[in-house]
Amino acid sequence: MQVTSIIDGDTIRVRLQSGQEERVRLIGVDTPESTTQIEPFGKEATAFTKKHLEGKTVHLELDVSERDRFGRLLAYVWLEPPTDDGVVEVRAKMFNARLLLEGFANLMTITPNVKYAEMFVTFEREARNANRGLWAATAPPTTATVAITEVDLVGERVVIANRGQVSVDVSGWVLVSEIGNQRFTFPLGTVIPAGSSITVVSGPNATAGTGRLVWTRSHIWNNDGDPAVLLDNTGREVSRR
Repeated sequence: MQVTSIIDGDTIRVRLQSGQEERVRLIGVDTPESTTQIEPFGKEATAFTKKHLEGKTVHLELDVSERDRFGRLLAYVWLEPPTDDGVVEVRAKMFNARLLLEGFANLMTITPNVKYAEMFVTFEREARNANRGLWAATAPPTTATVAITEVDLVGERVVIANRGQVSVDVSGWVLVSEIGNQRFTFPLGTVIPAGSSITVVSGPNATAGTGRLVWTRSHIWNNDGDPAVLLDNTGREVSRR
């Protein structure tokens, strides 16, 4: 099928062999917004997708769930037909993987479409460690005073400390559960005093209190391993653990 247009960095429109057109959402990746709002590196991600896909003939691979709630087809987009589904072929031929490897997207894993999830975690880490793409713009400052000091995956609790000499207003900052790309935005007026900390809790038993914010009553953290990432209100990575 042929890619007829680029809607966003992770969403395209294709013409099937039947002549019907479909919107396709790329599985496993989330590029910065560049349509209804402009997020840092959003235009670059969309331009990268346009350069490599628009007008090209591609091959779609579906996973367990065929469509999202917006009716978009969910797919892995192959630039060439793969000979197998191993890591070498995925790295070389799958565009979803290329977005992660080149730093144009964050990982976004949504069950049950998880066929390549483990590979994608590795690809994102590789790009981040090499400061590619959006990771070059969000590299944490070496003198950061606010940091994630504790992550209790089972207890659904994250502690963020201010180790500096002045209070820090973290309004609009975002705490990210990286495996599922679930995000908690700190409410307006959230300040961490110097030498103090704040705790973000989630899960059915989560309760608010002094220095304690409730994310959600749902379970957020993957107990098998789930990096916690703290972004400031410009989208720059401040801390991870």
